[in-house]
Amino acid sequence: MRKRIAIKVFYDGTHFHGFQRQPNGLSVENLLLEALSREGLIDDFKSARWSYASRTDKGVSALGQVVAFDVDKTTNITLSRVNRHILPSACLWAMAVVEEDFHPRHHALLRIYRYVVPLILYERMNFSALKEAASTLSNVDDYTWVVKPPKWRSGRVNLTIKIEAQEQLLVLEFKARSFYRYLIRRLVTLLLWVGEGRMDISKLKMMLRKGLTFKQGIPPAPPEGLILWDVIYPHVYFKVDLSAVSAMLKCLNSLTYRTLFYGSALYQVKSGLKGFLSPSSFSSSI
Repeated sequence: MRKRIAIKVFYDGTHFHGFQRQPNGLSVENLLLEALSREGLIDDFKSARWSYASRTDKGVSALGQVVAFDVDKTTNITLSRVNRHILPSACLWAMAVVEEDFHPRHHALLRIYRYVVPLILYERMNFSALKEAASTLSNVDDYTWVVKPPKWRSGRVNLTIKIEAQEQLLVLEFKARSFYRYLIRRLVTLLLWVGEGRMDISKLKMMLRKGLTFKQGIPPAPPEGLILWDVIYPHVYFKVDLSAVSAMLKCLNSLTYRTLFYGSALYQVKSGLKGFLSPSSFSSSI
C-alpha cells in the first residue's frame, strides 16, 4: 500500500540554475531527489509519481514551493533527516498527507509570488503612482504585450497586484492561478518605471487601451528579488515542522547578502518564517 505526501520547500535560488532538473545537476529538483533517495524515500521519481507546483528560473527563491511523491504506507518521514543533506541551500519545513490523485501543479487554486525591492535604490518612489499602476496592470484582458505565452494558451491571466511598504522594503505581491514565464519580472519593471517617473501612468493606460507594445521591449527585473511565496490548495492542511523552521532561520541569519535585491528577498523570507514559531499547523496558506 502507498500513501501520497506533499511537502513545502524553501530554497535560496541564487545557489541553483533553476528548479527543474538540469544535466549538470545544479538545480533544486536534483538536490531534493538526491536527498530523498539517500534517505530511502524515493528510488525512482517516475514510480514515486514525483511532481511539483511551479518551475522557477535561475536566481528565483521560494518559501512555499510544493512537491509531492508516493511512499510506502508504513514509511515515517522525518524532515530533519532529509534537511541535513540540503541545508543551508534548501529546507523541507511542512508536510501533509494528500489524496492519491493530488498533483501540486494541476490542483493549485492560487499561486502567490512576492517581489522585494530595496527602497534605498529608489529614493524618489511615487507610491500613489505605483499603486495606480498596480491597479491598472491587474486583470488585464491580454498580457501578450508583456510576454509571449505558449501557443496552446491565451494571454489571459486573472492576476491581482498588491503594493506594500515594509520598513525599507517595497513588497510587490502577485496572485494568480498560474503565470507565464517572465510575466512577473517584466510587470515589476513597468511598475518601477511608473513609480520612478520614467513613465507616466497616463501613457501606460493609453498603451493598454490601444493595445500598443514597447518597441524596445520590457527587460525583466533581476531574478534575485522574486520569491515563490505560497501555493494554495483546497482541503490540504500542512503541519509545520518547527525544528526545521528554526534550523532554516539559523542558516539564513548566517548568510552574507551578495546583492541588495538578494538580501531584501531573504529578509522577507525570514520575516515570514518567524510567524511559524508559535503555531503548529496551518491550512496551505502562508
